Amino acid sequence: MDGFDLNSSEKADASELQMMIAIEQQKAQFQAQVHTFTDVCWDKCMERSPSSKMDSRTDLPRELC
Repeated sequence: MDGFDLNSSEKADASELQMMIAIEQQKAQFQAQVHTFTDVCWDKCMERSPSSKMDSRTDLPRELC
């Protein structure tokens, strides 16, 4: 018996595992993008000395707060 022969149940399990791995990779990519965007936004907001009032350029839209 060859070690690479899989029955239908094992094939289904392998397929499900591949799907789960792909989903987790997509989640990790999304989280990395969110992290990058957060860094960019933080740097943008902090490039000038903080003041008690934000101008129209640095003020965040209410949808993002």
